Amino acid sequence: MDASTAARLLGRVEPFRGLDERARLTVVEHAGRRVVDKGQMVFWQDDPGEAMFVLLEGSVKLVVLSEPLTPSSPAGRGSTTRT
Repeated sequence: MDASTAARLLGRVEPFRGLDERARLTVVEHAGRRVVDKGQMVFWQDDPGEAMFVLLEGSVKLVVLSEPLTPSSPAGRGSTTRT
């Protein structure tokens, strides 16, 4: 995805919605990009909040564990978000 398309898509997302196109393009130019394969973990529950992720295309499954994961426990609840 090119930078101008990414900047346009950022305009649909808070807190970037209030920025003009040039400011959003600056954010895109300075942000890291990460392509995640199906089934790949993006982050784990309770990881320190050291980054912000914006999903520009595709979908992500979010799983929230209600108890610590053990071999005999269920994997938790999940929901899928699409853009």
